Amino acid sequence: MDWKFWLRRWDRQQERYLPFREQSFNAMVQCVAEGVRGRGRALDLACGCGSVTERLLKGIPELQVVGVDIDPVLLKIARGAFGGDERVRWMERDLRDPDWAADLEPESFDAVVTATALHWLEESVLLRVYRDVAALLRPGGIFVNADHMPLENRVFSDAGRRLYDEWFEASADRDDWEGWWEAISKEEVMEEALAERERRFGRRKTHEFMPPASWHIQHISNAGFSSAEILWRSFDEAVLAAWK
Repeated sequence: MDWKFWLRRWDRQQERYLPFREQSFNAMVQCVAEGVRGRGRALDLACGCGSVTERLLKGIPELQVVGVDIDPVLLKIARGAFGGDERVRWMERDLRDPDWAADLEPESFDAVVTATALHWLEESVLLRVYRDVAALLRPGGIFVNADHMPLENRVFSDAGRRLYDEWFEASADRDDWEGWWEAISKEEVMEEALAERERRFGRRKTHEFMPPASWHIQHISNAGFSSAEILWRSFDEAVLAAWK
């Protein structure tokens, strides 16, 4: 199994929906690099295949990363793609479980990062996750979240949607979401992980909660952070950083 190939293919599929995904990742890495100053520990929240972890390790080679996710397929790819890299540890965790961070030491991370993931959480769960993240960060630590944070002016937001729709159509040579999952399902080595994924998610109701950046800034501040700001934005996509 060429795990790196599947990580690359995942990235290309995601970029079909997020044309400026790489720029948002660059903003995340630069922010974390400023915070850790060359070394430290980072938590990659809802890490998927390890796209953010890969870029963090490339930009900050001495960083140690813990990646957590609940998707057994994506974690299997991550473990394969980073096999032998002692800087990374992968853990199965469901952020909807209030005890997901129980075996992670408080104030043990210099940075927590996440990308295009937390909008799948219900509002009450996201508020609790923000408090959990604050507890895991050391004083002065940084939290960086790249996600859908719609512009509050619908005229500008609609303009951005048209841009993304045009990009999606122009990048038809890439997998869409369904195409990627159809392709990975043909790999025999993934059979067990795919069956487990169906068991975990098959009957789970899909939910998307996507408030504007102002909502995130307000509630991140209430969760125990000293300040929060938008570092980067492309229409409805934003990178928000918060300092504890």
